[in-house]
Amino acid sequence: MKELHIFDYEKFMSQFVVGFKEDLGLTLRPSYGNATVPEYPYVTYDFIDTHIDIGSSVELQDQFDIVLMFIGHSNLLSESLEAGNKMMMWLKDREIQYQLSDKGIDVIQIYDQSVLNNPMAIDTERRVKFEARFRVINVPEDETNPAIEEVVTNDNIRIKKG
Repeated sequence: MKELHIFDYEKFMSQFVVGFKEDLGLTLRPSYGNATVPEYPYVTYDFIDTHIDIGSSVELQDQFDIVLMFIGHSNLLSESLEAGNKMMMWLKDREIQYQLSDKGIDVIQIYDQSVLNNPMAIDTERRVKFEARFRVINVPEDETNPAIEEVVTNDNIRIKKG
């Protein structure tokens, strides 16, 4: 029986959770579940599309797109706008895109930001949202073929990983 290689969505999302916290100081959590709500401002995410087939032609890997919705939350419109703008600018940053690409995640498109307020009993939670489309490569890890750490060119030049 062929062993299936299932895409690790948790590992995929961890790239954003860590980056948002370290680079932006924003907590990123799923919009679903019973997790404790952090202090404002914070960011939630939800999967809009989890596997958009793009017709991968390479047999050993599966490429597909994922669309995520990011929502900045606050009780102040200015804070939610700032959180939404920070998130978008972080994903548009070339250095961040290179780091994500090295991990098999390419930023394909970032859709426009919009206001999505949530009227509550006493007050209104201010929300700003945008969606982003990512292309991922799901490659099975093969322990028998370790990663290449160093290459020597014909001119005897050594190129090391990292």
